[in-house]
Amino acid sequence: KIFKALNQIRAPRGSKIASERIPLYEINWRVLDTMENGIPQSRKRWYCVGLRKDQFEGGLEGKTSSFKWAEKIPCPPISDFLDDWRSLDKPHIALQQSATARKNIQRAEERIRAKGKDPRQVDVIVDCDASFKSNRQYHEYSPCITKSRDRGHWITSRNKRFNKQEMFRLQGMNPSTFKVEVSNTVLGEQIGNAMSVNVIERVLQSSLKAVGLLDQAAPD
Repeated sequence: KIFKALNQIRAPRGSKIASERIPLYEINWRVLDTMENGIPQSRKRWYCVGLRKDQFEGGLEGKTSSFKWAEKIPCPPISDFLDDWRSLDKPHIALQQSATARKNIQRAEERIRAKGKDPRQVDVIVDCDASFKSNRQYHEYSPCITKSRDRGHWITSRNKRFNKQEMFRLQGMNPSTFKVEVSNTVLGEQIGNAMSVNVIERVLQSSLKAVGLLDQAAPD
């Protein structure tokens, strides 16, 4: 329905393509995952790009643009996005969590040990606030950061939750330049509701290349 509605948009009267009776925009869409664009967070979102057909060569003659989605890039280890701080000297920090979180953390650690590994030596991320039945753990990448997870997911190697600085990085933002004007809880909700900056940047680069506003040879 969205695709159909976008293709029904026509140029306003008086423009040079109004008489063509063709859609004003070339529409491209795709589901993109943050972790396929350089940051280890599994965050699948629908992205849509509309390019005005009078802004690229051949658009008024029915030709398609040179737009193409950026290629997937390798996902770096999540340790690159975490603070260089380990709370192994605070073994009771998990006991400060809710009953559900404690159960989820305990089960995740049991599963890790069953595979012959030490939970404190591997970067496994646990969605500890999920229901006990739907709880999962993720090796080397974060599950989706959402508004309802404003307190952050659990990191077994750090024996703690993500802090807000780590959550910022996993959304492609620089926490040192972000001006905070809200409470810590609301800040977590805002981060969870945000779009991943790294993905937005690559989509914009592809769009600008297609209409000649950025060199085609520029890196994605």
